[in-house]
Amino acid sequence: AHALGALTTAKCFENGLITKDIPPSEFLPTTQAQVQWPMWGQYLETTMMNSIIYCNSDDALAYEGKASRRNPDTAQLGLEATYRLYATDGDGWVFLAAPWDDEFGALCATVGTPELSSDPRFSTAALRYENRNALGEILEPVFKTHGADEWEARLTAADVACVRADGPGHKRFLHEDPHARAMRFMVPTQHPLFTPWAPDGRYWRHGPVADFSETPCEEGKPYVALGEHTRPILEELGFGEEEIARLKRADVIDWPNSSDTPAAVSA
Repeated sequence: AHALGALTTAKCFENGLITKDIPPSEFLPTTQAQVQWPMWGQYLETTMMNSIIYCNSDDALAYEGKASRRNPDTAQLGLEATYRLYATDGDGWVFLAAPWDDEFGALCATVGTPELSSDPRFSTAALRYENRNALGEILEPVFKTHGADEWEARLTAADVACVRADGPGHKRFLHEDPHARAMRFMVPTQHPLFTPWAPDGRYWRHGPVADFSETPCEEGKPYVALGEHTRPILEELGFGEEEIARLKRADVIDWPNSSDTPAAVSA
């Protein structure tokens, strides 16, 4: 996070380009003092393996008295009665996530079982986990009294995490969900290398997931093949056609065969 902070606190440059007129100290820390917080953030260097171990430290570390991992129940519905799937009226399903005391109280009041919040078996998160089977048996018929959409609407309005869990598949969600379409989560684009699999090489890809005020992202930028920009860059640097061809014959450089046809951003 500190390393990322160093990047996010740096100044923005148009199109992300550095010129000879920009002092190095304005773009990267050049002295030990600049490495210190808050201008650049604390420098941090790690390896992918160390990061994975840190993120999964619950499993990477073992010590005396360590609590056991909470595993899903035998039906694979969830971890406990307040964090699991429930069948609803009809053939729908919802996923409930209300493990903490305030959430559990709001859940009980909303589903019409306020007495459960004062039941000594379920008075704390630890006791609810200990008695998860009994609590689940009580809540299962309650959730079958209404459909998944109604439970989602009722409980989210009460600030209880509950969502329908049997909606469209991932691909249909990306392309058909009203919210995903409104935020242009998927956008059309085109690349000649995809022509064998799609008409004119047209396909869909994720739109930008971040919006930067100083370096705006252009949605629909297509895939870039290995070496696709080799020739244009060398030509811009002054290399002649024969010299470029000689480097290719010597396997110093390469480019895709269809790079004569440029990629495009679809409308």
